[in-house]
Amino acid sequence: MPNKNKYDAIIIGGGIAGASVAYALAKRNKKTLLLERREDVALEASGNPTGLVYPLLTKNKSVEGLFSIEAFNYAIDLIQTFQDVPKLESGFLIPKNASETERYLSAIKSYSLSTDTLEFKYDTFSKKEGFHFKTALAVSPVHLTKKLLSSDDQSIVVQPFEDFKWFQATNGVEVKVERLGGGKNEESTREETYLGNSLFLCHSNSFLNFVETNWLPIQKVRGQLALLPMKAELTAIPHSYLFGDYLTRDLGVGCVLGASFDEFHLSEEERNSETLEFLETASQNVESIASHLIEFKSQLNRIQTRVSLRSQSQDRRPIFGKLPSIELFQQDNDLINKNRQNRKPIISFIDNVYVLGALGSRGLTHSLYAAEQIVRNSLGEPTTIDPIVWEGFKPERFLLRNWKRGQ
Repeated sequence: MPNKNKYDAIIIGGGIAGASVAYALAKRNKKTLLLERREDVALEASGNPTGLVYPLLTKNKSVEGLFSIEAFNYAIDLIQTFQDVPKLESGFLIPKNASETERYLSAIKSYSLSTDTLEFKYDTFSKKEGFHFKTALAVSPVHLTKKLLSSDDQSIVVQPFEDFKWFQATNGVEVKVERLGGGKNEESTREETYLGNSLFLCHSNSFLNFVETNWLPIQKVRGQLALLPMKAELTAIPHSYLFGDYLTRDLGVGCVLGASFDEFHLSEEERNSETLEFLETASQNVESIASHLIEFKSQLNRIQTRVSLRSQSQDRRPIFGKLPSIELFQQDNDLINKNRQNRKPIISFIDNVYVLGALGSRGLTHSLYAAEQIVRNSLGEPTTIDPIVWEGFKPERFLLRNWKRGQ
């Protein structure tokens, strides 16, 4: 008899990363179980009312820039097909200084970007010179996450959990899950075991809880943003504006203003001082609505503030790929260190386990493309990303760096 708890893939984490993996699997008609710790999906960093999809560009061509442009184009093409996901085109970046202007002018040349993608121009609304990302999108992360999980053939199953442990099984992975319920006492927990051909770890903030992943240099980052109430003057803005902080176009819930990132003080309480700074900075950069933004400084009770914790890696790049075994790495390379003639480290991987995380502030831009690549890899399909570019994002890059440093 078929095992009802047997899946082609099991995913941990119901944010944009986990949903992107689930979507890539559903396209291939794979039976997928997604486990989410919260009472619904997209309640943490992916729960912001509006986010921006635009690429990360470096002054000179780099693996970060090449990956981000590919990921941006992939995400834009896909999101535009989702008619029921709220979105609005056009982003305008106002440089903070001459150095940032030079960076983007150089990026246009380095990546051979056409004016259909990015153009330096004067914006009559903000009354500033800057860079027009013509196809950038303001999009609802919550709507997008739920759309990705709404498989037409119901191949994606979403379940809650309180805690989980995973083990290697024959030709797959075994996941033991604890969750509330199953007894007379509502607070009692019950355990259930699921089997999957592969496991995808997509909740970065839990990586530090497991010996298999706690070696990854990931840290939590606090983000805050403000949801401005709907106001006719604000709905008229022609672009989402980037100026260090950002101000999004109104998707029908109000404009989103933010966001600040703090690596040290991770309190989830809102800080009115930051909201006031948002309003001041935005009023200085978007002149046509400056007076309306300043009005809100005395009306903070009308502004909804959202704080969320996201994750970022040591080098600020996403992490995606097969999960190396830290235990085998240490064992194998202890032996290599005794044989000075062999100076190349051995990387062993945990079978059928993949990670996607540390997406930082560009999860909307990068997750869909990264998820497509690791799903292709897990199924033995050819990947579409340049192997040299991918090397810059695989988890083992941190092991290799430490090896070179003699650590």
